[in-house]
Amino acid sequence: MKNILIMVISFFCVIGFSKNQCVDLFKIQTGESEISKHIDALVVERLKIDNGFYVIDNQKKQANETFASNLKEIVKSDVKYLTEFKKRYSAKLNAFIVKTKAADKIKSQELSERKMVNAEVFKPKKLFQIKHTGAVNTAQFSHDGKYIVTASYDRIAKIYDKKSQEMLFEIDHRRSVDLAEFSPDSKCVATATRDVLKVHDIVSEKEKYQISTYLEFTSIQFSPDSKYIVVTSTDHTATVYDASTGKKKFKISHTNVVNQAKFSPDGKYVVTASYDQTAKVYDVVSGKKLFQIKRDSNISSAEFSPDSQRIITSSEDQAVQVFEISTKKTQLEFESESTVNSAKYSSDGEFIIVLYNHENFVQIRNAKTGKIEFQIEDTDFIKSAEFSVDSKYIVTGSNSAKTKIYSIDQQKTVYVADSNNVIYTAKFSSDGQYIINSSPDGISKIYKLYNSRFESIK
Repeated sequence: MKNILIMVISFFCVIGFSKNQCVDLFKIQTGESEISKHIDALVVERLKIDNGFYVIDNQKKQANETFASNLKEIVKSDVKYLTEFKKRYSAKLNAFIVKTKAADKIKSQELSERKMVNAEVFKPKKLFQIKHTGAVNTAQFSHDGKYIVTASYDRIAKIYDKKSQEMLFEIDHRRSVDLAEFSPDSKCVATATRDVLKVHDIVSEKEKYQISTYLEFTSIQFSPDSKYIVVTSTDHTATVYDASTGKKKFKISHTNVVNQAKFSPDGKYVVTASYDQTAKVYDVVSGKKLFQIKRDSNISSAEFSPDSQRIITSSEDQAVQVFEISTKKTQLEFESESTVNSAKYSSDGEFIIVLYNHENFVQIRNAKTGKIEFQIEDTDFIKSAEFSVDSKYIVTGSNSAKTKIYSIDQQKTVYVADSNNVIYTAKFSSDGQYIINSSPDGISKIYKLYNSRFESIK
């Protein structure tokens, strides 16, 4: 009798019951050593519930009413039901156990999704640092990896040669420089204060043109072919310009602040994210609106999948939504634990990283199912989280004054760099071998990644 009950418990665990939502259809308190005699070790891992009790999940209750009914009869120790149970369910039970054994791995995250895997952590020396007299608001590498731009509250943007570690030139502004972006061909750099954007040619170091807004710029992005640049503003607009001349191509209007705009990887479309609860999609060549996505809350971010077939949006109602462009329908939607700052795809399209407002964790989710794969935690708010281009690592910057690198394959922390102040942003170089951060202490630090660890160049 006890063996049958143990197999029944195993069956429910194999088909996906979790710890959190459960109903007391029955409880059996027994030792793990005895269970191990009857079921595979992988299944045992699924049965590890606090205080030794094993329960059935409420989510599956209705779908298994017949099975549960027979189970109750078995508990009554009526012998005739034992025979009936074996006849009806033993083959199905065995099939599930075989399927479980054949799976690559059963992840313990179902019982502890917010547990961070500990690992050996390397503490490297920095390559060099770029100093400002005010907070460094953002810093990043050019796409070809040759240059670095830092943007500071001291009203200066600095362009450095990464190899020589020497400054090439400075860009002076009249206000704090809040935004900076290289063109994908690495020939130009755009820097912006709240109301003036300047585009410079890197080789000649000359300014090409300026763009102004009467309110405040919120984002900059060049198109993948470097032909266009889109800027968004609190004046309720996103505007696409010719990146060579600064001539306006078309404007996208909203009824509230536009947080950001992103080009699709194939360069055909541009999508906006606005506090008017919409994301609008336009054709880049024609400048015509194709469609819009309506949400029930302010949209904080919107961007395309790597194959340009989907759009992922995050909103202040704690929801993340994936929209299929071809069908114009929602493909996936999941609610998160807090207000979402942004949701981004890894470059291979396998994962989604969810960054929250004022939380000490970020979540890595499966891009097809939305299920949490693992969670990265810190001791204070995480302000920045980015995938490496090869999708193997994640870099985070936080209020804990730490820049951390995580291995996605190993789900381990492989690097931690301590600073004296908050880390605003942390980014990888395009080859994944370097990282750069920005901080309110006026210093931007550059490190090198080598053989899964960070070391200084000798």
